[in-house]
Amino acid sequence: MKFIRLLLLFSCGIAAARAAEPPPTGIDVDVPPGESRPVDLQGLFAPPVAIVDMAGAAIVTGRAAGHAAVMDWNGDGVPDILLAAHDSMNTADASVLVLVNKGTKEAPRFAWPTTERVLTAAGDATGFPPAPAVNLVGPTAGVSCTLLGGSCGCKSGGAFEITPWDWNGDGRTDLIVDTFWKPHGVRVFLGGEQAGHPVFEPGEVLWPIKDHGKGAGFGDWNNDGVPDYAHPVNRYEWTVHAGRRRPEGGVALERDALRSADFTIHGHEPYRGNDARAAWFAATPCAWNFSGRHGADSRITEIVAVIRHPDYEATPDYAARKSDLNFYLLDRDARTCTRQGTLAVTAGAATRLGLGDLDGDGIMDLLFTGGTFNKDGRGTKIWWLRGLRPATAMP
Repeated sequence: MKFIRLLLLFSCGIAAARAAEPPPTGIDVDVPPGESRPVDLQGLFAPPVAIVDMAGAAIVTGRAAGHAAVMDWNGDGVPDILLAAHDSMNTADASVLVLVNKGTKEAPRFAWPTTERVLTAAGDATGFPPAPAVNLVGPTAGVSCTLLGGSCGCKSGGAFEITPWDWNGDGRTDLIVDTFWKPHGVRVFLGGEQAGHPVFEPGEVLWPIKDHGKGAGFGDWNNDGVPDYAHPVNRYEWTVHAGRRRPEGGVALERDALRSADFTIHGHEPYRGNDARAAWFAATPCAWNFSGRHGADSRITEIVAVIRHPDYEATPDYAARKSDLNFYLLDRDARTCTRQGTLAVTAGAATRLGLGDLDGDGIMDLLFTGGTFNKDGRGTKIWWLRGLRPATAMP
């Protein structure tokens, strides 16, 4: 089975025809360093809506620390969702669920609850601890595989953060997985199939994790049309590794291309609290030419990232804590990053953000979810920020 590549990585250029549209109002690329003023972000994304099941009801996963990614799982041309999450609200065990789109591109509806998981090929090559065999149902009956599971072994460490792309250039979708887990670190999983069912073979470890796991970020950070990868990411620092095309196909990473230590962030005063260190992105920064204004020659990188809501630490009830999704302009020449405004406020204390074209219209969207260990599962809906403006097409 040949999987359709995630638009994030290799777009066919269907957005290019819209490039002549006027830019959205309020996006000011010339905000002076040191000044951050609220801007009108309308026209960049539609208001967030919850992902729904086949009956049209909002899906509440009841699983902690969810991270959603877009991938055409079954090769039918309709984007599906991979959801990496703990297996409940009170466990250290995690897995990657597959939410198959049973609707259409224009009106996606997803099979929920789902029994389908991302699996690794069975055998010693997985490098994972022994796990019970999984007896798949339907057309995949009889395939014995191992769950991509285990997390980092602690409830506070989060689940996986995943990004699909074609790592080795064979036309199949591979996964880069930040496992948050010491034995495996950030690892490539190479896509394959067994009995017509997607499975993944563990490949090289890109970065070991020496202590508690740190997060990842995604997208195109230097506007060159090649996917980049950020790791580690936490509230006080980030590092971006720039992607480059391999002559033989696939993508390699140029280590340490951009570092937060070389930039100054502006407009984050409300998030600093009592900590003297400069606050950055709390989780999953996603870089993309969302507005359609910053192509290959632009010095500006547009970023949407999760940051804890200003009253986060002052809110004693963990289940009541919130996160913000903020929009930033990173000026790679001036070495500044300026907050432009807030796209959404979520009820997920540990919100994570994913990047992908969920409705297949050639315009990049965002998905976010969260809710780590909230007692009643609040904050575990999957929210869709549908992109409205043309993004730069990947070649």
